[in-house]
Amino acid sequence: TKKWRPKNASISEKEFEWRLIDLDLTGASISPERVRYEEPLTDIGYTNFYHAHCPDGVVGVATYGKVTISDIYPGIDWVVMSRPGEAVHHDFIVNPGADLSQIRMEYKGADTIDISDDGRRLRIRTELGDVQEGALHIYQGDEANVIDGRFDVEGNIVRFDVDDYDRSLPLTIDPPLVWSTYYGGSN
Repeated sequence: TKKWRPKNASISEKEFEWRLIDLDLTGASISPERVRYEEPLTDIGYTNFYHAHCPDGVVGVATYGKVTISDIYPGIDWVVMSRPGEAVHHDFIVNPGADLSQIRMEYKGADTIDISDDGRRLRIRTELGDVQEGALHIYQGDEANVIDGRFDVEGNIVRFDVDDYDRSLPLTIDPPLVWSTYYGGSN
């Protein structure tokens, strides 16, 4: 937990407490040549970023609805999607012959992680409150062809425990994010 006071705050103003939770794909390999940008969102325009280390900014950055990063683990792709008005969403595509046990998501900054009774939802706990993830969805081919599976948690590392599936076909693991970017209270 960190404390922050706005630069123009008077002594009587309240400090804000915040907690950063990072999702780290432990052991993943991400390189620029394996990144594929898809579904340009031309109606949104461009995004500009300004940081202390580049005061002139990084400007005119194109916006995409889908980014696929191939082989983050051998035979496993990571797809990150965002649609206007919707939260960020990501999938793992386990290609034929790949070992899904390679996928390890570490929630850095979480105090503990709990799994719901059915094993399909995560609750990330911090001293400032809890963040709940959506229900895990695993399927092959059509989204209606559901494969049973659940989260497996050891400390702050989350993996997937998936029932039998056809290993000659791609498997999609969809751990939906209920939150992204900033999640906070009335302050």
